Amino acid sequence: MLYYDRGCRWTYDAGQVLQIPTFDFFKSFRFRKEIYIKTKNLAFNSIFLTISWILYYELDSFALAKLLGAKEVAIYAIGLAIITYFRAVLVLYILHLLRSSTIM
Repeated sequence: MLYYDRGCRWTYDAGQVLQIPTFDFFKSFRFRKEIYIKTKNLAFNSIFLTISWILYYELDSFALAKLLGAKEVAIYAIGLAIITYFRAVLVLYILHLLRSSTIM
């Protein structure tokens, strides 16, 4: 059942909607060999890409320092910080616009 609580948010109880106890709801998820075989490669590729992405964003400063020097890394870090700041401000502004347009 979907209901509104005092904390200003919507709460969803799967057990009430499906008319089964919540423990039985989670117990109904089962392992299937054919689904595992189909999704195994996708899961390994996803893990590999996630690790590669993390390493790239963590080690780029070290690689730039080795290739170019400390001054260029400082300029790169300042530019990256400014871009990150403006992206956060832009996201907040867009969320504000979306909320204000749905109220009217």
